[in-house]
Amino acid sequence: MSSTSIQSNPQINLERPIFGITTVYNEAMCVDAVIDSIAKWKSYGAFGSNLKEWIFIDDESNLDNSCQRLEIAALKRSFITTLKIHHSGKATAYKKGAEYLIKKYPNLKDAIIMQVDADILRLNPKHFDSLIHGLLKPGRIASMAFVPSRTSMGLHFRRVLTRIAARNNFSITGQRAYYWDTMVDAIPQITELTGFGLEDLLNNCLKEKFKRKIKGKKFKQCIATIQWVDVKHITNQEKQERYMERVMPKRHILLRPISFIASGFHYLLIGFQHMFGFLFRRGGKNRSKRSN
Repeated sequence: MSSTSIQSNPQINLERPIFGITTVYNEAMCVDAVIDSIAKWKSYGAFGSNLKEWIFIDDESNLDNSCQRLEIAALKRSFITTLKIHHSGKATAYKKGAEYLIKKYPNLKDAIIMQVDADILRLNPKHFDSLIHGLLKPGRIASMAFVPSRTSMGLHFRRVLTRIAARNNFSITGQRAYYWDTMVDAIPQITELTGFGLEDLLNNCLKEKFKRKIKGKKFKQCIATIQWVDVKHITNQEKQERYMERVMPKRHILLRPISFIASGFHYLLIGFQHMFGFLFRRGGKNRSKRSN
């Protein structure tokens, strides 16, 4: 697997347009900072001028004012578009944004799609540039960035999911860039059960593309991986603690245990949806082999 350092390269002439997709569900702690980071990249990044539109899809946030913050951002910045859906999960929200792009730009085929989660802080233009820079190297079909986890438990959980669901160590990162056709391939495969298994599904689309188009290389050689060591990922437990502080004192003895349990259910849901997607695709392949 290749690894790309975080560097900007202003000399690269990129003719492809760039579009971004970010799903949002109760992310008021971070979403303003993410939008500000995207705006700075558009103004100062090596590839930022190629950004045409960034879609934020609110998955019916119900614990904070994320939706209102997105609406204000869309009024202030012309490249920001906000969509809303009834609460259906991350994958369905992504599908809504992807379908919007295809409908608005029906003849577009050579664009780049970027994904950045709404709970990442301390992003700067070089982080965004690193994803594009990694993707543009010959033979690459995607680039993906790792972000540090606050707790060793969270990082260990991600690694376990990775081994089970996709057998590679970048399966569930939400920070990535890939080409338009990968998004198009993913749309018909997304259901309401996909949920947090979105990135695993996208990886499967990349593998199918690799089999069709690239010869003489291993799949992992076609994915650029980047370490974003200087960013901060707001974990689900931190979010749960913030929400619980509204209904009990900040230093209440039950605050951390309750938020820890709620976060545990969140990670169990992620695990279920990744495993469901893996077994569903495996079953589909077995049925296909029997029919042949």
